[in-house]
Amino acid sequence: MSGAFRYERLTFEGQPLDTEVVWNVEVENMGELTPVGPGLDWILESPERSGIRDVNGRPSAVLEGRGSGRQVRIPLRESERDFNTVIVELGALPKVAVKKAEVAPYKDGIPLVPAQVVEIGNTGEWTTRSLSFKRLGGLSEKPDEVRVRFTGGGRYGVVSRISLARAPVHAEIDMSAAASRSWPMVAIGAVYRRIAHVTTDSVARSAFDIGRGDRVEIFLGVDPVYAMDGERLTFHCDLTVGSLINPREVTVKRGEWKRVMWESGPEMVGEALLEVTATSTRQEGVGVGVIGDASVSHAGANAPLALLITSDTHRADHISIANDRSIVRTPHLDDLARTGVLFEDCFSQTNVTNPSHISLMTGLHPRDTGIVDNRKRMARRAETIAEAYAAAGYRTFATTSAFHLQDTHSGLGQGFDRMEGPIELERDGEISIGILMDWIEESEGLPVFAWLHLFDAHEPYGPPKPFDKRYYDGDDPFAGDDPDIDPKLIPEWLTGLKDLDYPYAQYRAEVDYLDGALCELLEHDRVASGLVAFTADHGESFGQHGIWWNHAGLYPDTVHIPLIMRWPAGPVGVSVKGAVRQSDVAATMLEISGIDRGEIPGEDLRRAIDDELKIDARYMLGSHFMNAAVQLGKYLFVMDIRPHFERSNEKLRLTGVSELYDISIDPDCENDLLIEEFDIARRLRQRLIEWLESAEDLSLSESQQRTSNDEAMLEGLGYASSNTATSTSWWDPERWAQGGWKNSPWNHLFSEEDYDLDSFRDAVVAWEERLR
Repeated sequence: MSGAFRYERLTFEGQPLDTEVVWNVEVENMGELTPVGPGLDWILESPERSGIRDVNGRPSAVLEGRGSGRQVRIPLRESERDFNTVIVELGALPKVAVKKAEVAPYKDGIPLVPAQVVEIGNTGEWTTRSLSFKRLGGLSEKPDEVRVRFTGGGRYGVVSRISLARAPVHAEIDMSAAASRSWPMVAIGAVYRRIAHVTTDSVARSAFDIGRGDRVEIFLGVDPVYAMDGERLTFHCDLTVGSLINPREVTVKRGEWKRVMWESGPEMVGEALLEVTATSTRQEGVGVGVIGDASVSHAGANAPLALLITSDTHRADHISIANDRSIVRTPHLDDLARTGVLFEDCFSQTNVTNPSHISLMTGLHPRDTGIVDNRKRMARRAETIAEAYAAAGYRTFATTSAFHLQDTHSGLGQGFDRMEGPIELERDGEISIGILMDWIEESEGLPVFAWLHLFDAHEPYGPPKPFDKRYYDGDDPFAGDDPDIDPKLIPEWLTGLKDLDYPYAQYRAEVDYLDGALCELLEHDRVASGLVAFTADHGESFGQHGIWWNHAGLYPDTVHIPLIMRWPAGPVGVSVKGAVRQSDVAATMLEISGIDRGEIPGEDLRRAIDDELKIDARYMLGSHFMNAAVQLGKYLFVMDIRPHFERSNEKLRLTGVSELYDISIDPDCENDLLIEEFDIARRLRQRLIEWLESAEDLSLSESQQRTSNDEAMLEGLGYASSNTATSTSWWDPERWAQGGWKNSPWNHLFSEEDYDLDSFRDAVVAWEERLR
């Protein structure tokens, strides 16, 4: 390995093989179906009443009742079955309409492809969604009915009409060079790659310069969205340099990636043209292939590496070097801190996984991205740290350990050449670490930015041997007397629990396990000499504030997270006590790497080392915008925005409920000073409300197309469904307060100058009893 390194992404321009052919991009309308129009009768199934009635001037199928079993079955005639797009019109009953529906094509009572979820508004207006079922084109069987199944809260499910359409392949994919530069990603198996499309009636071309010793590399696959069962594509790849043609041919079956590579020799120097065509085993229609992770590169000396590690649900006090009282052992993270910088007082911006990671990658607060739950996806117009590194010529990788962080669900693949993670639920960190290390080895001599996500510390805590029960002193945690806790607070994975110390002990063992799993990666030559940042998305509570084995609150248990950074020629063994924010990590890494961060906001945390960085206030916004908090100086003020009663909470939280803590002497927030320091609480509350109401409308969220299986897996990971309706403001008590905001004692407390503070607590108890 010698000389300068190079890494350049290839872009492809797709053109028809037959230059006289114009691709068909016209969408064929296959008919509109209504409950009273011509065609087959709709079948209405509901636990209570159902029927056809007029809703806002439109004949509609109306299903009444709650719970499961509410669905409309819409039979199809033979001429209506060859569709791949369904347009549905739902809702239009304000307040009482259900909030969610699943739409899917069926054959003989069995769904042919996964259902797509539609979020329904409750404003009294119709919700219209166009749903693409591209996978239908690859099936030999055709649907005989479409079903709309209502799954959300609310009493009435309403379907006004559906329309069926068929969009040709070339109306749905963009094969221009501009499309390949925007880095769409396709998942085949567990691996996402940045791709360009090639079809059986097209040729994909990429022109670039090639030098001696350069390597050209592409990965080929069958697009799973359009593939027929058992379909194989044979790719014909010609790399032409001058008069020299270097052909490759490879056959790929559905569900796999295959790598094709060229190493340039003395005669392969100059202007190069790579042409890719494909033939398919399908009998009719257009086969669609993908060209992924395409690059021309040259391994060189001293190629930089930047590594971002996030440990999901990792409390700041569970790094042993950061907590004298800790009994958990983290020797490898301790070594990272001893050879770098430990930021002792780092807060995350939220208490939920996807929004926190999105904030980490973009430098933007969830208040401004509009993403406050795991059910919204980051829109492509966001700018990410991965995109900035990619623009600077770095190869970019991501490995995640939980399915909902995959690009389909989170949008976090944006800017990465390659992303990999579990297809279902979660996995042990060693698997993700092993995959990432293989990719780093594969990229020897090339600049790399990588993100590694670990999920081990997240519930359910189940450390592998020999870590299992390492920190537990008891015999059988499921034997003995019932614990002093409401049985409803014990989750299914702890059914029968008697000893409340057991889950916390297992959590510590999970942290111990992941620390050991990181050893080989942190000692890898490239990592040891590169830029490394270790942090978390949020922490965890173990009964504090009545929150059990979850991260529902905005107390230090859940927002105080670890942050360790180490970089070449950086400080060694430094501990920073000043307040910092997790959202500044992206800006800091890019500044250290000498890379233009574009529009990514944030402070350079290196200024905190010399006490030059002064954070005025740190603001937090909770999951599903249920609560918000501000920390200023020694005070932490927490306020509930919406009524909420998560399964992990001992009690119902109501709009306006407020708390004040002095975290300088009460870091665990056990002594609420709201009444004693009421003037301070009033000022912080006003500041928090002003911050909430001054949110930038960046509109960086978009709905996911989740299936029933996706929903079940999210609930299996502890993310229960919630009505995350949007509002004109994050702070809207008139809308959310149970019992009416004007009657709430929390409203009276802060709005009336002469309110009787001595009687306030009694008023709150009476108010809660009234609403219970």
